[in-house]
Amino acid sequence: MELVSLIGKGAIESGNLGYFSVRPGYELSSVDSNGAATFALNGGYAIQDKPSWFRNIGVPMQKISNMIHMKTGKGGANFAIVSSNLATVIETI
Repeated sequence: MELVSLIGKGAIESGNLGYFSVRPGYELSSVDSNGAATFALNGGYAIQDKPSWFRNIGVPMQKISNMIHMKTGKGGANFAIVSSNLATVIETI
Protein backbone atom coordinates (compact mmCIF):
# COMPACT_ATOMS: atom_id res chain seq x y z
CA MET A 1 0.00 0.00 0.00
CA GLU A 2 2.89 2.36 0.70
CA LEU A 3 4.22 1.94 -2.85
CA VAL A 4 0.83 2.80 -4.36
CA SER A 5 0.65 5.87 -2.12
CA LEU A 6 4.10 7.01 -3.27
CA ILE A 7 3.22 6.49 -6.93
CA GLY A 8 -0.01 8.45 -6.47
CA LYS A 9 1.84 11.29 -4.74
CA GLY A 10 4.41 11.35 -7.54
CA ALA A 11 1.65 11.49 -10.16
CA ILE A 12 0.04 14.47 -8.43
CA GLU A 13 3.34 16.31 -8.10
CA SER A 14 4.37 15.68 -11.71
CA GLY A 15 0.97 16.43 -13.23
CA ASN A 16 0.81 12.95 -14.81
CA LEU A 17 -2.69 12.14 -13.66
CA GLY A 18 -6.17 12.21 -15.13
CA TYR A 19 -9.72 12.15 -13.89
CA PHE A 20 -12.79 10.41 -15.29
CA SER A 21 -16.29 10.28 -13.85
CA VAL A 22 -18.09 6.94 -14.10
CA ARG A 23 -21.40 8.84 -14.14
CA PRO A 24 -22.38 9.74 -17.72
CA GLY A 25 -22.36 13.47 -18.43
CA TYR A 26 -20.21 14.48 -15.47
CA GLU A 27 -16.86 16.20 -16.01
CA LEU A 28 -14.05 17.40 -13.79
CA SER A 29 -14.97 20.52 -11.84
CA SER A 30 -12.05 20.95 -9.43
CA VAL A 31 -9.13 19.14 -7.78
CA ASP A 32 -7.87 19.91 -4.28
CA SER A 33 -4.23 19.82 -3.15
CA ASN A 34 -4.54 16.13 -2.18
CA GLY A 35 -5.72 15.15 -5.64
CA ALA A 36 -9.38 14.61 -4.66
CA ALA A 37 -11.62 15.50 -7.59
CA THR A 38 -15.08 17.03 -7.72
CA PHE A 39 -17.29 16.43 -10.76
CA ALA A 40 -20.21 18.51 -12.07
CA LEU A 41 -22.98 17.64 -14.52
CA ASN A 42 -22.46 18.99 -18.03
CA GLY A 43 -25.74 18.75 -19.95
CA GLY A 44 -23.95 19.41 -23.25
CA TYR A 45 -22.87 15.81 -23.72
CA ALA A 46 -24.78 13.87 -26.36
CA ILE A 47 -23.66 10.52 -24.92
CA GLN A 48 -25.75 9.59 -21.90
CA ASP A 49 -25.71 5.77 -21.88
CA LYS A 50 -23.04 4.09 -19.78
CA PRO A 51 -21.43 1.81 -22.41
CA SER A 52 -20.83 4.75 -24.76
CA TRP A 53 -19.61 6.94 -21.91
CA PHE A 54 -17.20 4.28 -20.64
CA ARG A 55 -15.53 4.03 -24.05
CA ASN A 56 -14.40 7.65 -23.56
CA ILE A 57 -11.93 6.58 -20.83
CA GLY A 58 -9.35 5.83 -23.51
CA VAL A 59 -8.93 9.53 -24.34
CA PRO A 60 -7.63 10.72 -20.93
CA MET A 61 -5.60 7.52 -20.52
CA GLN A 62 -3.91 8.08 -23.88
CA LYS A 63 -3.29 11.72 -22.96
CA ILE A 64 -1.41 10.66 -19.81
CA SER A 65 0.52 8.04 -21.78
CA ASN A 66 1.56 10.69 -24.30
CA MET A 67 2.67 13.02 -21.48
CA ILE A 68 4.88 10.25 -20.09
CA HIS A 69 6.32 9.63 -23.55
CA MET A 70 7.11 13.33 -24.03
CA LYS A 71 8.77 13.63 -20.61
CA THR A 72 10.84 10.45 -20.80
CA GLY A 73 11.48 10.16 -24.53
CA LYS A 74 11.26 6.38 -24.20
CA GLY A 75 7.65 5.34 -24.55
CA GLY A 76 4.18 5.74 -23.20
CA ALA A 77 2.57 4.12 -20.19
CA ASN A 78 2.14 0.36 -20.20
CA PHE A 79 0.14 0.04 -16.96
CA ALA A 80 -2.21 2.15 -14.84
CA ILE A 81 -3.04 2.28 -11.17
CA VAL A 82 -6.77 2.87 -10.87
CA SER A 83 -9.54 2.54 -8.30
CA SER A 84 -11.61 -0.62 -8.14
CA ASN A 85 -14.56 1.26 -9.67
CA LEU A 86 -12.50 2.36 -12.67
CA ALA A 87 -11.01 -1.12 -13.04
CA THR A 88 -14.55 -2.46 -13.37
CA VAL A 89 -15.33 0.16 -16.02
CA ILE A 90 -12.21 -0.74 -18.01
CA GLU A 91 -13.08 -4.45 -17.85
CA THR A 92 -16.52 -3.78 -19.35
CA ILE A 93 -15.16 -2.02 -22.44
